[in-house]
Amino acid sequence: MTGQRRPVPASRILVVCALGLALALPAAAADTKAHTGFFLGVLGVQTGLGGDMDGHASIVDGEETYLVPEIEGASGYGLSLGRREASFSQEISYYQIEHQAAWKSAGLKATSHWLEYIPRFYLTTRSALQPFASLGLSYMWLDAENCASMGAKTDVATFYGLGLNLSGGLSIYLHPRIALQGSGGYRILMVGRVKGGGGKAATIQETVWADGPTFSGGLSLTF
Repeated sequence: MTGQRRPVPASRILVVCALGLALALPAAAADTKAHTGFFLGVLGVQTGLGGDMDGHASIVDGEETYLVPEIEGASGYGLSLGRREASFSQEISYYQIEHQAAWKSAGLKATSHWLEYIPRFYLTTRSALQPFASLGLSYMWLDAENCASMGAKTDVATFYGLGLNLSGGLSIYLHPRIALQGSGGYRILMVGRVKGGGGKAATIQETVWADGPTFSGGLSLTF
């Protein structure tokens, strides 16, 4: 009997990237500077949502009720597109994460989608090892199963949020056009709108704040 192959968890991608960074350090001691231009990348991300998303609150809007679930940290994959300059880069990335979720004692599932703008300010560019700092922007939509209800009917609730990411990390240029990257930081997210089976998005009167650490690792190719 042949079983289905499970996808490789993104957490393993992060571990592989961390090992790659460590192994690349000796080789990167050579003077390998970054090539400027547009780049494409793949990344693995580990993140969660905390704060007010604790699995106890609910929101009532007319006839529809929304449950605010607790979201466990999880990992996922994504793609990035950006441009590298001499000491600065800008990047747009998209990634998706499957989470375990809960509201009180009820187990649920949720999927978060992230669209992020990430500017990186490089502290030094004189070698292949280039540490950076970043203050980026996030747009998130989170689909949480059975968290919207109207009467006896339940549906998916979609929460929408905007956030700020403060992070730092290291890029290692194995070649002027090829870089390994790893970063860690903290995200503050303001969840201000929610939509359920009724199809109409409602403004959340008391803003739901969701925060938590985030880690990423990836590989990029500059053209």
